[in-house]
Amino acid sequence: HLASVTLEGVGGVTLSMGVCDLRPGHSARDLMRLADAALYRAKETGRDRVVDEPSSVSAGAPPR
Repeated sequence: HLASVTLEGVGGVTLSMGVCDLRPGHSARDLMRLADAALYRAKETGRDRVVDEPSSVSAGAPPR
């Protein structure tokens, strides 16, 4: 686990990631918005994890 890594002068380290699928009709902006929403959910649910954005979200819809 990355959480067990300690960097001198920094302390503990965590890694949170948000991922999503590129679907037909999604723009680069849609892709970034969906991944960003997933990233914030990863941070809100405990950090040091990967969260995916459900691919059922349609292009242009606001992130949850």
